[in-house]
Amino acid sequence: MRNLFPLLLLAACSSTTTIGGDTAGGNDTAGGDTGVPSPDFCGAKQIFNDHCTVCHSASGHKGDLDLETDPYSALVGVQSAAYGQTLVVAGDPSSSLLYLKMTGQQGANGEVMPTNGALPAALTDVVKTWITDGASSECNAVDTGSGKYHPSGWDDPSQHGMAAKFQSDDCKSCHGDSLQGGSSSVTCDDCHDAGWQDDCTFCHGGTDGDKLGSPGEDLDDSTTSLTFEPHRAHTDDTSLHDAFACSQCHVTHDTALSASHFLDTADTAPGTAEMTFSKGLSDKATYAGGTCSNLYCHGDGTGDNGTIKSSGSVSGCNDCHKSSGLNGKHDDHLEEGVGCEECHSTTASSSTKIKDPTMHVNGSVEVALPAGMSYDGSHCDGSCHNRKHDNEKW
Repeated sequence: MRNLFPLLLLAACSSTTTIGGDTAGGNDTAGGDTGVPSPDFCGAKQIFNDHCTVCHSASGHKGDLDLETDPYSALVGVQSAAYGQTLVVAGDPSSSLLYLKMTGQQGANGEVMPTNGALPAALTDVVKTWITDGASSECNAVDTGSGKYHPSGWDDPSQHGMAAKFQSDDCKSCHGDSLQGGSSSVTCDDCHDAGWQDDCTFCHGGTDGDKLGSPGEDLDDSTTSLTFEPHRAHTDDTSLHDAFACSQCHVTHDTALSASHFLDTADTAPGTAEMTFSKGLSDKATYAGGTCSNLYCHGDGTGDNGTIKSSGSVSGCNDCHKSSGLNGKHDDHLEEGVGCEECHSTTASSSTKIKDPTMHVNGSVEVALPAGMSYDGSHCDGSCHNRKHDNEKW
C-alpha cells in the first residue's frame, strides 16, 4: 500500500455529487437531509469510497494506492515518494498533500484530484476537519439510525436495497466483508431478520418454505410486471414436471455474500441475472432477447431442438410432442390408436394427462411397456394388441 505515484491520489473516478439533497454521492451523512458526510474518519472514508475507490480499490489500486482495504494506513503519516510530501499530516491540512490535491492547491505536485475538478467545498471541508482534529481513525459518534451516517430514510429497503443490488454503494466498506460490523461496528443483522443472508426470498420474493422460492418480484421490488414472468411456471407448477431448481438456468448461490452474487463488488454486471445452462437438462441452451433456444425441455424429447419466448406458454402436449413426425415408430402406433400410456405407463395415464411429473421432462425416456413386452433401447420383443414384435427395431 505504498504510494509510488501519489499524483494519481484521487483519480478521476468521481460520481455526481449533490449537496443539500438526500445524498452526496454516497450514504454517510452527518444527520438530517444535508447530504454531507460526518466530519470524521467515517465521513472521509465515505468520500474516498464514493469518489476514489473505483480506481484506487484493493484490486485496481491505481498509482499503487489502495483506498479500499485500509485507507487510514495508506494515508496518515505516509510520505509521497514522488513529491516528498506527506499525504496526511495529522492536525495540519495545509501540509497534507491529500487535502491540497483535493482542493487544487497542490502547486507543482501533480494535478488536482479528481482530475475533472475539485470536489465541492462541503466535501473537502469534511476531510479538512478530520485532519485538523488530529486525523483519528475513530468516528465522532455511534450510528443511531438512518440519520447519522446514512441519508434520511435509509432504513427504507427501497433506498439502500437498490443501492446494494445495483452496487451503487458497497455495504462491505463500512460493515465488513461479512457485514457483521467492520469499521462501523454496526452489524446489518441488527436491522434485518435472522437468516436473511441465506434466504433467497429476502431479495427475490416468494414464500417457499425451504427459503429457495423463485423470483416473485423484480430487483426493483416490482410484482406487477415481472421481467421474466415464467419463473413460477418452472419452479411452482408441478403438473407437467418436477419443480426445477435455479441451477437449471443460473449459477446457484449459498448466501447473499457468495462470489459474483449481488453483494460481491467483483460482479461485473450488477442487476443482471446471468444465464448459465451448463448444469441443467438443456446444457446447450442459449438465452437472448427474451427467447430461449437449443432447449431439451421445450423440445420434442429427442434432442436440444426447442425454442420458446418468455412470453410464450405451454398449453398442451402438442406444443412439444407434435401429432406427427415423431421419432421411430411413434406415428405408426398413434395411427393405430395406441395411447402414450401403453408404452410410457409410469409417466402418462392417457395421451393427454401426465401421471407422474417426476418421470416427465427429466432428461430420460421412461419406457414402461405392457406385460409380455420388452425394450432394449432400440428393439421391442413380445406381443402387443395381438401383434408379435420379434426383435422389431424401433
